[in-house]
Amino acid sequence: MNSDDVYKNKIGQRIAKTLGEALSQGVINEEEASRIADYILENIDTARSNAELLDFLTSLVQKWPIFDSILTMELGESLDKKENEA
Repeated sequence: MNSDDVYKNKIGQRIAKTLGEALSQGVINEEEASRIADYILENIDTARSNAELLDFLTSLVQKWPIFDSILTMELGESLDKKENEA
């Protein structure tokens, strides 16, 4: 498994946790959760790189703001990584 796949799995776990929490807290209903899950399953595997995965997260947040914390965290980590490399 390459580093992009590891990163994609990490993001997938965070998305699943956020989706489950939103459903259990009543932020979304089962029908909406099902639509979100379908969207995720149809689109996450099209991301072939970390940059494309961030693009996927951005589009996910535009459709469902409940995932904003994941995008914010990932953008912050990405920026930190770039700064460390420089």
